[in-house]
Order: sequence, then structure tokens, then C-alpha cells
Amino acid sequence: MTHTFVIPVFGESEYLRDCIKSLKKQTVPSNIILTSANETEFLKNISKEFNVPYYINKDGNQIGKDWNYALEKADTDLVTIAHQDDVYLNNYLEQILSKVESNPDSVIYFTDYHEIRDDKVVRDNLNLKIKKLLLTPQKLFPSKFSQNFAIMLGSAICCPAVTYNKSILGDYKFNETLKSNLDWMAWVDFHKSGQNFSYIPKALMLHRIHAGSETSNQIKESNRQNEDLIVLKRFWPKGIAQFIEYFYKKSEIRNSK
Repeated sequence: MTHTFVIPVFGESEYLRDCIKSLKKQTVPSNIILTSANETEFLKNISKEFNVPYYINKDGNQIGKDWNYALEKADTDLVTIAHQDDVYLNNYLEQILSKVESNPDSVIYFTDYHEIRDDKVVRDNLNLKIKKLLLTPQKLFPSKFSQNFAIMLGSAICCPAVTYNKSILGDYKFNETLKSNLDWMAWVDFHKSGQNFSYIPKALMLHRIHAGSETSNQIKESNRQNEDLIVLKRFWPKGIAQFIEYFYKKSEIRNSK
């Protein structure tokens, strides 16, 4: 199956070059494209430097629209929406394609990850331990129950580690009213519509946590907590959802530091 890495470009990330370099070092070659809501000299120079095409979404500047545009511009069976601040290990795609071969009917394929904090790789902390715990059933006995467990108490799936199967995805669109949790909402939509997830329990990418990231901004502005409740209430009554959110937001605060 054919594959594309799409990087939605926001602003002028100092980490974008490292992200592109990691994608070009994959053991299995893939398409790489950039998308953006604005045409800038920075984007033009990056495109020329790495010889990767870019596409401008004039209706962009909102994360849901940007992600939907990214999926649209990737004319391949499989798509990874790569985050511009992150780094992918050189066997990420190789492992994804191997999983696709053995489980061709999944809507998403995702891996474990480590974090980058202050330019250092963090392999273990409380947040990572909790996510691994929530994914343990999916690792041991993949099923609809284990999928549910991975997303009913919070999102244990790291969105930049996800590859989408467009042949299963169909005409699905990310929720454009959300600013933070459109990925988690998508996992819930997929699960509740009966789709399968495939999990690779290996850390095959590095997710950068820094104060300037969009995730950190959403947490600081409390948008993340409001959207957490919206998603949690798809599983739980309001009171229980609020109880879970009280503890969930404490772990999220770590992503704003």
C-alpha cells in the first residue's frame, strides 16, 4: 500500500527541519508533502531545501480544517499526519507497513512513543506510564473492549504516532469545532462505528513537549479541559465525566511545562 507523510506547517518551527530529516531517513521510502494555511518565505525555503512539495489551504488557520486538508492532499492508501516538532525513528514506517500487511482492515495503526523535553529524550514518566497501562489490554488481546479501555478514561493514543488507512476511513472529516481534542474525538468516532485499531507496542517516534506547542497553549487557556469533558461524556454520565476529568487534567498540565 502507498503511503504519505503530511506535515501541516504552522508558523516557523525551529524543529521542522529535524522532522523532515527523520522522514527522509525512513528505511522504507515514502511521499512527503507540506501543507499550510499561508504561503511564506520560510515555507518556500524549506520546500526548496528538502525538495518536498507544499500546498496552501486558503480556508485553513483552524486545526480541524488543516488536518482535513492534509488528508485530502495525500493521494495514497495510508497517511501519517506528522507533527512539525516531532521526530520519527527510521523504522517507524517499516513497522507500520508490516502491521498493515497482517491487519489490513484497521482504520488506524499507531505506535508507542518517547518524549523530548528540553532537547532530551524522556523514556519514562508518570504520563507515559499511565498511557502504557491504558494500552496494555490492546497489547495483550486486541479487541473492541481493549480499544474502549484505551480511550474511555483519556486518550492513550498519541496522534502523531498514528497512520490512517484511507480505504477504511472513507470520507471521514475531523471535527472542525474542536481546537484540541479532534484526534481523541476521532478515535471515539472510529471505535463507536465498529472500526478496528492496530497497535505496535514499540516506541517508534519522539513527541516533543515544549511551552510553545499548540497542545500547551490549549491547556493554558483551559480549552483542553472543556473539550476533555465533551469527549468523556460520550462514555460516561456528566458527574462521572467531571470526576475523571479532575484527575485527567492534572496529568495534562505536565504537557504545558
